[in-house]
Amino acid sequence: MAHTNKTLAEDLETVFLVTSTEYSFLSSSVVREIARFGGPVDHLVPANVAIALAERFPKVPMG
Repeated sequence: MAHTNKTLAEDLETVFLVTSTEYSFLSSSVVREIARFGGPVDHLVPANVAIALAERFPKVPMG
């Protein structure tokens, strides 16, 4: 977005303000992708959802 804005107006500055987690939107696709690659999702979703995702995407040992 910032680069696109610069191409439209060279003197334009873009500022991003990040909201607190409780007011932000989190896509279910992103949560599934994190779980699929073995990342922790328990801090992003309710416990029952984290358990279901762990069952759906079991961790595979690397190596």
